[in-house]
Amino acid sequence: MDQDPAVIKLPLFSKTSKLAAIPGQSEGVTYGVVWDACRDPEHGFGYVVELLPGRRARLLAWLAAGGKVYSCDRPLTGLAGLRPSLELAQWQDRKGQGAIRVPDPNGGGQPVIVGEYQTTWDKRYGFVNPTRDPGRFFLTRNWELRYFLAVSWLTFVHIPQTQGIAAGTGGGRIGEVILDLLDGPLPDALDALIWRGTTQQGQTSGFERFAARQLVEAGAADVRAIAAAHNVTLVRLGSTSLFWLRFDDDVSPEQRATLLAVEAALNRLWFVEWAAGAADGGTGMLHAFDERFCAQAAQGALREISRNAGAVAQRGRADNPYRTIRGAEGARGGIWDVSTRFVDTCERLKLPFRLEYRFDTDLDAGAMAVRFTVPSANAFPASRMGERGWYDARAGRPACAAAYAIRLAGLMAQVAFASSVRVMAVDVTAHEDGLAGRPLLSLGFDRTPFLMEALPPLKDGRLDNPIFDDDPLAVLNVLKPVRHAVRFAGDRGLCEITPLPVHASLAVKRQEVWRDRRPLPEPLRGLLRADTVAELDVMHDDAVVGDDEVRAILEENEESPLIASVQLEAVLSRIGEIGLNEQGRLPLYCAYPMARLIVSLDSGMGAGSVLPDAEPLRSADTRYWKAPDAAYGAHLWLSRFARQEGDADRGLAEALQCLSLAPTTARAYIEVAVCHAEQEQYAQAAETLTQGLRVALLPGDFLYMYYRLAYALWRIGRTYEAVACYTMVLREPNTALAETARGELAELRQQIDDTRPPMAVAEAEQVLHAANIPVSPTEAALDAMAAAAVGLTDAGVPMAAHDAVWLMSRHMRNSDVYDSMAASLRDGVTDRS
Repeated sequence: MDQDPAVIKLPLFSKTSKLAAIPGQSEGVTYGVVWDACRDPEHGFGYVVELLPGRRARLLAWLAAGGKVYSCDRPLTGLAGLRPSLELAQWQDRKGQGAIRVPDPNGGGQPVIVGEYQTTWDKRYGFVNPTRDPGRFFLTRNWELRYFLAVSWLTFVHIPQTQGIAAGTGGGRIGEVILDLLDGPLPDALDALIWRGTTQQGQTSGFERFAARQLVEAGAADVRAIAAAHNVTLVRLGSTSLFWLRFDDDVSPEQRATLLAVEAALNRLWFVEWAAGAADGGTGMLHAFDERFCAQAAQGALREISRNAGAVAQRGRADNPYRTIRGAEGARGGIWDVSTRFVDTCERLKLPFRLEYRFDTDLDAGAMAVRFTVPSANAFPASRMGERGWYDARAGRPACAAAYAIRLAGLMAQVAFASSVRVMAVDVTAHEDGLAGRPLLSLGFDRTPFLMEALPPLKDGRLDNPIFDDDPLAVLNVLKPVRHAVRFAGDRGLCEITPLPVHASLAVKRQEVWRDRRPLPEPLRGLLRADTVAELDVMHDDAVVGDDEVRAILEENEESPLIASVQLEAVLSRIGEIGLNEQGRLPLYCAYPMARLIVSLDSGMGAGSVLPDAEPLRSADTRYWKAPDAAYGAHLWLSRFARQEGDADRGLAEALQCLSLAPTTARAYIEVAVCHAEQEQYAQAAETLTQGLRVALLPGDFLYMYYRLAYALWRIGRTYEAVACYTMVLREPNTALAETARGELAELRQQIDDTRPPMAVAEAEQVLHAANIPVSPTEAALDAMAAAAVGLTDAGVPMAAHDAVWLMSRHMRNSDVYDSMAASLRDGVTDRS
């Protein structure tokens, strides 16, 4: 009797099917499938066995009917606690196709793909892209699931193990390896990929060897030291699926160069994955591509501008999804339409290096100017794959960088022309490594010559030819700019230049808001309660007393609030009476420009006691004059000093003065609410904060308002709404305010014996809506900001529009478009280096 529990005697009624030999199978060993030989743990197809003399068999694995295989060394009585050693997984997007997977040989949580399968109409299975050879007999036919599972398990699991190779080695997809970089600390992920490509030469794939080379050459070893001193995070862009490294602004130039080089190396891996997917039907199997294929795909990404040029042409013919935002519609062919179209196209460009850009446009003049970034020579690969293998390519990197920059300049000009038929002239200027970097190239194109001479070679692939990689002058001659500022060094790299001058009309629209006397379009006048651009200014202060004098009083009398109060009252006396001016305009203070853009939400709260005649004026016809900053500051501190001295009435009166001057500034409401809360007038505090939440735009304001409101509601017995307000504070969980709110919320819930699960944000918002407490920023506030963003942009007032667009970027999907749009509205093409 056999002592080995894996060996069984085959009963006469059992069924046995012998399998043909599989490459790597040990000599003298015969494998097969048996069923009805012993009890199955569940519904299945029997066992994979090694056939032995005397109607015996050694059990190796059990075949489950659901497409899984379980390794075993004895008959299985159940599957509890067992993990399959191989399984089939249907692709979600490809009917009749799927993956063959085994556990990760490195112990990771995700299984490794070792091949694919496809099924026929009669439910037979065939191998696709297997990482190991199952033999011609099995590879060229389709099989019932029983036999397909058995052969797959033997090919990918058992036979490699008999050779001392872990199952799954060399398996997986290229994309899976790349995405592993997003798991865990970045320095560890980089080191792991380098280790796999350099220390497992016998078992690693060509892609892993290629990836390790790229990362080592880019300086990935230095990322750990940088990440130890700075915040460095790897993210994947939704628009292109490429990587983007987020890091602190205070990294040194050398550290920034290293991070950008590593980012570029990582993105070259994506281009390899895309090329591999195109070559093997969309899978990109890890084992199927050698280093030469990877090198050619990555090098092609540095030159193949035609793919992006074709995509730009298609985007130019498509509708612009960003022309309307929250019901605010930009004029077709207007600045908002053209600008968002330009930004959307730029954000979709799939480039091997980071692209940052700023632009400015004057459609009446038909002019657009663009500043964009190009990589330094050191960001390019230090080695290339030639006919005889890898060779040192460092000497040629400056020429490659220059050729890339000129190709990209042509592409950026195409994006500009494609954004509107009104754009007749485009100047593009390239800066090295960042927008504050050295200007290296400045080219000007006119529309018709560009469309007739430069665009065809961009689109048809002529400029993709490798002969241009080391010949940037030849690329320049193909594009034929009508204006240029370019200078080549001895190594054919680009030297620093003086950019082409910015079109004069672009500078006119970028004057400071307070100096801009242009009239606003009629629709904006009612929305913004202003007739000219200058009336939107809240930053320029030419009052007889400046806010700096108030700050000086506070600093000089830090220990003497009484003296400070006397001096602040003197400040108010020097300013004089603040009320309706000779034109019947209301005084208005705004803590920041965004608050000026939502004056249509001004409720007039607090004005009744200060400006009793103002209430009827709060309509589309209301107009404002800018109240002195010092007036608001003086009233604010007089309120605080009065409360310190126990004069609550005076404190409240001064706070109401602040609120009357600043009805769209959230902090003014907070000051009034604090006055009420200090006197335990919690109902009044809650009402004030509720009103203030209607104009709160920034998280720093409305989160603090929810915190104060939560406590006020708690004290007046509205505990359910208080829990909701505390929950809103916890939307930003990693702040000191959230920590305090978390403690108070726990105390509140204990007090009211609330044993329910923690309230979700969605539930909290429902509670607030039911209680008529605004969810900030409110829909009305966002709608007003959207209308201002679109209207001011279309009116050619970028200096007033950028804050509104920036706020939209924080509250809209595809926010990268609005974020980049806001940056260009703010900066334009002025060189601020």
